[in-house]
Amino acid sequence: MSSSGSSNSRSSSSSRPPRGGSKPGASSGRPQRGGKGRSSAPGRPSGTGKPQSRDSRPDRGTRPPAASRAPAKDPVSPEDFRDGLGDIDVRVLPRDVVADLEILSAGTRARVERWLAATRLSLEEDPEQAYEYAKEAGRIGGRSSVVREAVGIAAYHAGHFGEARKELQAARRIGGRDDLIPLLADCERALGNPRKAVELANTPEAKSLRGETQAELLLVTAGARLDLDQTNAAVGLLRGPCSNTPANAPWAARIYYGYAEALLANGDADDARDWFLKAASADSQGTTDASDRIAELDADEDLNH
Repeated sequence: MSSSGSSNSRSSSSSRPPRGGSKPGASSGRPQRGGKGRSSAPGRPSGTGKPQSRDSRPDRGTRPPAASRAPAKDPVSPEDFRDGLGDIDVRVLPRDVVADLEILSAGTRARVERWLAATRLSLEEDPEQAYEYAKEAGRIGGRSSVVREAVGIAAYHAGHFGEARKELQAARRIGGRDDLIPLLADCERALGNPRKAVELANTPEAKSLRGETQAELLLVTAGARLDLDQTNAAVGLLRGPCSNTPANAPWAARIYYGYAEALLANGDADDARDWFLKAASADSQGTTDASDRIAELDADEDLNH
């Protein structure tokens, strides 16, 4: 199953945020609920991303699909750079990203690779600094879709959702990248436009997405429905996909978790607990806090008896 129905189905970009993960607006509400933080890469949407300001969101704490990424390293500081570029290992960049940069001249490409590598290495520990590095890459290599994507992802992680939307729209326009739709929709949520997120999810391009990217968009859309207090719609949106997602699917834990959150928001604590259990069982990588949610529900139940 490909992750996208678009003509460009690359598995990874200059760096991708953890998919299905922390909700929009990671700084608000309980952003890390159900998740273990974001990936160290600037790149593609992870789907449920950061915007949530409310507690009950289906995508809360889940993580975006993890495409091939380099392991996280210590954040890069300005002192690590010489003349704004520095001696940094560009091998952290995925091959497809490096290939996309071949449209640039050799000298420009070398500089952009260093800024993108710095962005990738800094994103998890210091998103604001990563965004500054990404903007340098964008300043000199902005005609590359992968560079615009990296700037957008870094802006998203740093909470600059207007800039993130602008850069991701540019990346999509340049590269024909429909797999950026989940993150664009999440940016709309973060900007207080859940209806726009739902509209984007209903476009033909969005409906052509498949696999993990489709699951991420479902989570974001369900979150937008909850933003609108449309809890029945959120439950209905995820019911079928959850029932049809095998427990060994890479996105199973996140979508089960999102469905449990929607059920809980809709007042169905018993079924929510069952799906949190399924999420915990499917979560071999520890990407959600489903076990903690079960404990909370059990504690609430004890208090009520």
